[in-house]
Amino acid sequence: MKLLTPWVPWLIVVWPTKGIFVPIFYQSLSITRCHPQKKYRFAFHCLLMISSTGVIVCMIGVYLQYLSFARTPIHGNVPSWKQRLASSVVSATPYLVALDWCTMTNLFIGDAIIAWRAYILWSHSIAVRSLLCILLAGSAGVYLYFGIDFAMGVFSDSSESNGKEASNTMSATAAAGFAVFLSFGLNFCSTSLILVRAWQFRQSMKELFLQSNRSLAYQILLLFIECGFLFGAYQLATGILTVSSTASDPTSSSISSRGLIYFVFTGMHPFIA
Repeated sequence: MKLLTPWVPWLIVVWPTKGIFVPIFYQSLSITRCHPQKKYRFAFHCLLMISSTGVIVCMIGVYLQYLSFARTPIHGNVPSWKQRLASSVVSATPYLVALDWCTMTNLFIGDAIIAWRAYILWSHSIAVRSLLCILLAGSAGVYLYFGIDFAMGVFSDSSESNGKEASNTMSATAAAGFAVFLSFGLNFCSTSLILVRAWQFRQSMKELFLQSNRSLAYQILLLFIECGFLFGAYQLATGILTVSSTASDPTSSSISSRGLIYFVFTGMHPFIA
């Protein structure tokens, strides 16, 4: 029962949180479905719902496989604790790969939401649009590389040398850190552009002798800026958990609360954005 204590409370938190967003998704889908010109938004909401649900389902599958070694019959000291845990990790390989790809999809969706806001506000600037597209494409490329590298590392032969395993771990950690850097840079750039647009709007309202604080457009811009700052803090926490979860030994941290908190964060990533 001691193995359950680190992560069961987090599952209790995740499921009600997920339940809160189900009616929100249903309402957004019912609105976008009635507008043929907004079919891309309907598809986007469906993808977001599938990826977020996939994170939670795969996460539970992984942890159930990790805990399956507790049900293995023991005859003396054979098999050992490490051997039973290693066999459980191998059986959880498909869940791990699916969980990683769902996680990368969620992270990219969060980046796309942030970039889209600045893209709309600066739709007449080719330089700004090009910069946002380059950052978003770079973020997608790094996520893709990290997903492929992670899958190759998971499916690699368990009999590899320790040096090879350490090399794979360092490569995955570097890719994860670079992905977080690009994601944070994209958010900082987009939020700064929105901040500039809000300042320009405020100046134009002053020239017209109008109070910008009462304008709905100005309130929306402020909401985008506040959301960008919140998303930046969220990205910082996700980055710390990304590096710590990737760089640590799977056989020692896979059943700890730190790994689960990381997937809870990435599962909620698009909602915060």
